[in-house]
Amino acid sequence: MTQNKINLTLPEALFKKAEEYANTYGFRNVRDLAVDALREKVFFKSDYDDIFSDEEINLIDKVIEIGLSKGLIGTESDLREALK
Repeated sequence: MTQNKINLTLPEALFKKAEEYANTYGFRNVRDLAVDALREKVFFKSDYDDIFSDEEINLIDKVIEIGLSKGLIGTESDLREALK
């Protein structure tokens, strides 16, 4: 199978959280986590795909990114608690 190479730049806070996630859930590294996340996003339909518009999803992603970078979101459970 032919493979293509990309260069992915992440904000420092997101990269650190991705490293923690990869280590916790048995990924070899952030690259493998990114490949898995892309595969899941591209090949598997989410229950949320029809609920949120692309604009809303982008806004949610931006809020999460800012929250991570400012240390306002520490864990997934913190985020879930904030969204209740």
